[in-house]
Amino acid sequence: MKKALVENNIKLVYYIAKRFDNIKGMDYVDRISAGNLGLLRAAEKFDPQKGVRFSTLACLCIKNAILQEARKIRISTISLDEPIVGDVDSLYYGDALGAADADIERIDNIGMLKTAIACLTSREKRIIQSLYGFNGHVCKTQKDIAKDLNISPAAVSRAVRKALKKMCFICKGL
Repeated sequence: MKKALVENNIKLVYYIAKRFDNIKGMDYVDRISAGNLGLLRAAEKFDPQKGVRFSTLACLCIKNAILQEARKIRISTISLDEPIVGDVDSLYYGDALGAADADIERIDNIGMLKTAIACLTSREKRIIQSLYGFNGHVCKTQKDIAKDLNISPAAVSRAVRKALKKMCFICKGL
């Protein structure tokens, strides 16, 4: 049954992947790949007894998979202002890669981001770092973070909104 669900709804992945063409650093093939994983997850989670159509569940899972992958790509970019060797006089990653103006702007944004995160409470910091994969944390879903912290997913969502508002306020002041 799962195989049939996946085969009959594969075009849904292409349709949704096409709608996310504005994601930087993630081309169409990457979005399709992530979307396929979402479709497989939907097939695993689908329970006809719950009264939800498979296409509804699949759309949500495909979108979430694409957005989760986009988050990983966006966060995993290397900081170009870090020294390659560790000495102050050493070569920086940006120098070695020939950093463009856009890269220099990204470095400034990374600095602002680090400053904003430092102003969060320890719980907010842990949630944001886990959600977006900062500081060596693995990207997790809000549901997984809720389990780790023994709180509801709604509480995680509220904490994320509050933390992001706080971070925006701090960044505007810089």
